[in-house]
Amino acid sequence: MPPPERPPAGRRVLLGCGAAIAALLIVAVAVALVLSIALRNGNAVVEASGGRITSFHAFTNGPKTSVTFVAARGIDLPDGPSLACDVVRPVLARTGWAAAEWTIVNRAGDVIASDQTPCL
Repeated sequence: MPPPERPPAGRRVLLGCGAAIAALLIVAVAVALVLSIALRNGNAVVEASGGRITSFHAFTNGPKTSVTFVAARGIDLPDGPSLACDVVRPVLARTGWAAAEWTIVNRAGDVIASDQTPCL
C-alpha cells in the first residue's frame, strides 16, 4: 500500500498560519473576558460610591485578587469605615471579588479602610 499523499508545502504553511491565528484569537478573547469582568466589578463599586471613590486598580495573582480603590479628593480617614461598610463590602459581595483583598486609599496614598475594617 503506498504512503498517503502529503499536501503541497504552500497548503501546509497556510494551515499552520490559520491555526496560529485561531490560537491568538482564543487568547485575545480570554484576556478581553477577564478584563471586562474586572472592569465591571470595579466600576460597580465606583458607581455605588456616589463619587466618593473615583478609580481602582486590580491585581490578580493566580486565585488571589487584590484591589485598591482610590477615594475622591476630600475623603480621608474618618470617611473610610463608612465607605468600606456601606459601599465596598456590600457591592463586592455581589461580584466575583467577594473574597478579594481590598484597600481604600486617599489621594495621598494612605490606607483609610480595607477588607479588615470592622463594620458595626
